Amino acid sequence: MTGLLITLVSLFFVLFCAYLNADIFTLLYKGEVVDGVVTRKWVDSPPPDKRGWSSNYIGYTFKVEDQVWKGKSSVWGWIYSWRDEGDEVSVIYDPAKPAINHYGSRWGVLVSSIGWVIVFVFLGLIGILGLRVAVMPPEDQ
Repeated sequence: MTGLLITLVSLFFVLFCAYLNADIFTLLYKGEVVDGVVTRKWVDSPPPDKRGWSSNYIGYTFKVEDQVWKGKSSVWGWIYSWRDEGDEVSVIYDPAKPAINHYGSRWGVLVSSIGWVIVFVFLGLIGILGLRVAVMPPEDQ
């Protein structure tokens, strides 16, 4: 019974994470890559009286069928320091909805969301282990 409960809880969290990151999966499977231009850079830090992480952002524009779209992405610190306003960059977007976009190519989307990938793999392994415990016959004593 415990194994089945672990599997169900794990499955819930995997599906919840997938729901929260549906746009990432759309970009990975259906996204098209175009050239864009960095328009701004900024760091979003927590207020001085709060703890937390700073996030580095890059704002960019890109063109799809003669229409200019704007986007922003949270990026790793080394990418942030490597890019300047006016730099040409790759942007991946959803052809059905260009408002869904991200800095970089498919690889960039995957690398920037590696934390979620780790969560999916970890929860999937817990689910497999829980299912195995649920279906294993008890040992004879």
